[in-house]
Amino acid sequence: MELNIPAQPNKKQKAALFIPLVIIATMVIRTWVVLLSAGYISSWRHYTAPLLFIPVVYLAFTNYPKALIGTGIYLLLASSNLLSLTAEISSLMDITIAGINIPTPPLQLSALGVLLLFLVLNWGTLDEMYLDYKEAREKKNN
Repeated sequence: MELNIPAQPNKKQKAALFIPLVIIATMVIRTWVVLLSAGYISSWRHYTAPLLFIPVVYLAFTNYPKALIGTGIYLLLASSNLLSLTAEISSLMDITIAGINIPTPPLQLSALGVLLLFLVLNWGTLDEMYLDYKEAREKKNN
């Protein structure tokens, strides 16, 4: 199935992808500077963040559609606390409504904010990719 999204994006699409990537890179670098200078103990989440970021950056320069998907998956993993973009790893938080504590899954709010920015900047392109994929599947099935 071939998608109509060009492998070489226009300047607007490139900027919409690279803005979140620069923010992520800044967060990862800052995390490691804090970890190394402040004496924090790093966990596997800290190690996987830069390791999984390398392929995303590679895709950003070689395959634009896959880079969009990869960045979204990376940010979902970071938001759900499977990667750590900050030196501190968040724990379970509770929301209190009318005196009742409701536990929530662990979230990294900074990564969630970058994910929301990524979605706002790239929603049109992601929607177009999905519609092209859906159309290609329909053609293949007919």
